[in-house]
Amino acid sequence: MAEHAVVYAAKSTEDKHGSIPSQLEACREHAARQGWQIEAEFQDEAVSAYTESRGPGLRAAKERAAALAAEGQQVVLLVFSSDRLARGDGKRATHLIEHWIEAHRADYALAAVTEDLSNLVMTAMLGERAHLDSHAKAEHVKRGMRSRAQRGDYSGGPAPYGYRWRSRQAGDVLLRDIVPDRAEAAIVRRIFREFIGGRSQSRIARDLHRDGIPARRTEWRQVTLSSMLRNPIYTGQVRFREEVLPGNHKRIIDAETWEAAQRLLAISSRTYGGPRGRPVIGAHLLSRGMLICGACGGTMVPRTIRPRRGEDGKLYETYRCATRLRDSESCAQPPIERAAVDTAVLDYFFNLALDTDATRAELEAAQGRERVEVQALRAEAERQRMLADSRLARVRRDYQDGKLEADDWAQQREELTSEAEAAAADLERLQHQEEEVAGRGTTMADHEDLIAWLTEVRAAIAGEVQSSGDTDAVRSALLRLFERFVLRQAEAGTNWWAQPPEESPVGGTAPVRTSGTGGSSLDYGYIVEPIPRPDAVTLSAGYAELAQVALARPRSENNQSGSSPSQ
Repeated sequence: MAEHAVVYAAKSTEDKHGSIPSQLEACREHAARQGWQIEAEFQDEAVSAYTESRGPGLRAAKERAAALAAEGQQVVLLVFSSDRLARGDGKRATHLIEHWIEAHRADYALAAVTEDLSNLVMTAMLGERAHLDSHAKAEHVKRGMRSRAQRGDYSGGPAPYGYRWRSRQAGDVLLRDIVPDRAEAAIVRRIFREFIGGRSQSRIARDLHRDGIPARRTEWRQVTLSSMLRNPIYTGQVRFREEVLPGNHKRIIDAETWEAAQRLLAISSRTYGGPRGRPVIGAHLLSRGMLICGACGGTMVPRTIRPRRGEDGKLYETYRCATRLRDSESCAQPPIERAAVDTAVLDYFFNLALDTDATRAELEAAQGRERVEVQALRAEAERQRMLADSRLARVRRDYQDGKLEADDWAQQREELTSEAEAAAADLERLQHQEEEVAGRGTTMADHEDLIAWLTEVRAAIAGEVQSSGDTDAVRSALLRLFERFVLRQAEAGTNWWAQPPEESPVGGTAPVRTSGTGGSSLDYGYIVEPIPRPDAVTLSAGYAELAQVALARPRSENNQSGSSPSQ
């Protein structure tokens, strides 16, 4: 009875050079020489046999071979070489001998074009050799990557976002290194700047998509930005596993910006109160467990009630004690208006922690950075338009010279014309954007403009206007300075800005002004006690002083999709 063959081929990485088709062809020729009838062919691509046990293709091939054997057929599972089946050690990944025993029990055989797999002992030796060869290769690769990192060279596949590969000749040697890409480097700086300014990673990703900024390979996502914000490559360093080493490439992010981003990432991950819970709908400043109930010690959580149809459309925003929400008898703290608490905290921040000079300098610098960003994007758009025009002209010449058929010319002309028009539209949009930014000049240079903006910030916190960006900026500043705030009932005769008891080493308390029962009077029934972060407090002449920080004004949200935001 003629034997039947089930053919399997595999490649541990992406098959860019046609290894799998070559294996399949060799197996077909071998089967023809042996007189075997091929019943099916299976394959796996980009699945390792050293760190993994191949993939669904191998499982399907073994199942098919076992099914044919169960029908009484003589069957072989045919591969080009034994290491296509396995290169594992039997612990982390399957050893070749395990496949041999499984086949023996299911009444089919293993066969290879290059080796004899009929003998158990020989197969075991081949499997051990394949594992040792792969282990040695992996160690060579690790040593090479470590050596490159120690020399300061980036090793990897595609260049990180913000960089591009550059090839250069050094004598008889062709060297490759990474250099900043002007347009992408501007976006990297924008991402770090907006994160430090208080924007969430998800919000930054949405804004990049809205502004038509292309990402690498996929769309902008929070996980992409999280990885970028933690990647020391942008500071001119290289990383090998857990070790960070000096690099030879030019940095995109300065040390101060990097450290600020890392502090904010660390603060966000360990904020008082445990898990963050569901996202905040309203404009609450004190999320992530930053507001504590003075009555029971539980977290005060943000709550927003949307207006019902027919109402005035205003959100009802409060802080509510989480302990009381779980058990109404466990704490007597009632809900308290968000705007009342947040305005008190903001006034405290403005009085003691806002560095107005640094804020004004940051606002001026931000306008300069926006001009650089738009200029870089415009230059890249101009390059893309020239490339699109060049491709269209080249295809037109090929058609005119008779090198291209009419049908091919018509199809490519449509595609390339559309590409050229899109590139021209992007260029025109960015040219207008550049003119707009250049025409604005420095609008925050004087004290009056700064005060006007801070007044806008206070109005946003008080709920008088909608501006989530301003809220983001203040929230970020508070996270850098304070571990939490404690809401307490005030005793009669409270001195609102006096030094509080030992709970807070600096600054004093902030009075919370809530609406009285008549709706017009103000009731100073609560205070908010700040608990600063230890690294935000310094000793000067025997007194504790709270560090001061600048506010980073967010980009305007007036511009919609298809245009970059403005200051």
